[in-house]
Amino acid sequence: MNSIVEQMAKFGIVRLAVLALVAISLLSFFGFIMFQASQPTLSVLYTDLAPEDSSAIITELDAQNMKYELRDEGRTILVQKSEVPRLRLDLASKGVPTSGVVGYEIFDKSDTFSATSFVQNINQLRALEGELARSIKTIGNVQAARVHLVLPERRIFERDKQPPRASIVLKTRGELSAGQIVAIRRLVASAVEGLKSENVSIVDEQGRLLADGTSGADGLSVIFDEKQLNFEKRLREQVESIVASVVGLGRARVQVAAEMDNNKIQQTSETFDPETRVVRSTQNRNEDQTTTEVLDGQVTASRQLPGAQPTNTPRLSPRKQSIMKFQRRRAPK
Repeated sequence: MNSIVEQMAKFGIVRLAVLALVAISLLSFFGFIMFQASQPTLSVLYTDLAPEDSSAIITELDAQNMKYELRDEGRTILVQKSEVPRLRLDLASKGVPTSGVVGYEIFDKSDTFSATSFVQNINQLRALEGELARSIKTIGNVQAARVHLVLPERRIFERDKQPPRASIVLKTRGELSAGQIVAIRRLVASAVEGLKSENVSIVDEQGRLLADGTSGADGLSVIFDEKQLNFEKRLREQVESIVASVVGLGRARVQVAAEMDNNKIQQTSETFDPETRVVRSTQNRNEDQTTTEVLDGQVTASRQLPGAQPTNTPRLSPRKQSIMKFQRRRAPK
């Protein structure tokens, strides 16, 4: 012990303090590693939850004494990784979360024999809206989507038929390009019978109108903007390649602003020149009619032969015929 004390006395107070700090740091590091290894691995149970769904899920987890962690202001819930499948099945059996999208699986649990036609039509509309929302969510930068369809009822004695319409609310992670907006409109229009892309309105979560469904002008403007951007990009690349061949690659920066006129003028004119004396319209009508009438009203064998000529005996009225028969009877012998 005396030799150890002498050796430590030779190190000095500063060196001893440094050695103590290093030892404490190593013990703390290994203790943190052992603590993290002993903790259960957390995994995402649900994400992008509504406040009411988060509250219902937390109530169920507290009732089961499950450890959980909240992130993203309560919209994301993490639980033990081994318990994720069981908890999802358990919560789904209780109808949580309620903000999920319903598709054609709505017909799996419904009784088609006892349901009325009105209920079947409503379920079909809900299923179609849910399937469209799922398809739209697969597009890049689209986080959530809701689709509302207006399908007018078909009536028998109706002259002016109202066209179908659709409204879409999108929750995006960034800006959508003009091509993506056109693709969403055409996707919905192709999935609904009789629906045109110009009758589809699109709004984002901030209330900005991305596509107007009152007329087709907005859809044409979106396509026109996309063409203008492609034209500017192609022209900028061509100019950059020409300048780079002179000053070197990467030493030139080119900006192009193109102005395109999308106005369309349609004129219809009908001119008649009296000097040329050209016939405007001609209509010819030819009629040929042959009538063969038997005057006396009698049918004989000679008249039924081919080439028989009708007689010109005048036909008498029934009254005169009866008078002549009466006179014949009263004539003296």
